[in-house]
Order: sequence, then structure tokens, then C-alpha cells
Amino acid sequence: MKNIAHTIAKNKKSTLSKKGTNSTFQVEGKVNGVEYVMGITKGHIKQLYPK
Repeated sequence: MKNIAHTIAKNKKSTLSKKGTNSTFQVEGKVNGVEYVMGITKGHIKQLYPK
């Protein structure tokens, strides 16, 4: 799971930097052909699950 979160964060770097560290939001990303949803709360990854 750690590698999946790292890959999504790397691919969505611009989205993460725009949203900042004080908000709660979700980003979606595809890793090894599987769509994932990653939930961010105040700069920390709180959720990661397949879509």
C-alpha cells in the first residue's frame, strides 16, 4: 500500500500542492491498471482504497 500511495502522490503532485495541507480532499489515481481513491486530511493520507 505504501508504494501505491507514493505513486499516486507523485502523479498528482500539482493537485496536492494546490489543495495544501489544511484541507480535506480526495484524489484518484491508477496504479498497475487499478483505480484507487486516496483521502487526504490536513496533509496526511487517511484513506486508500480501490475504486
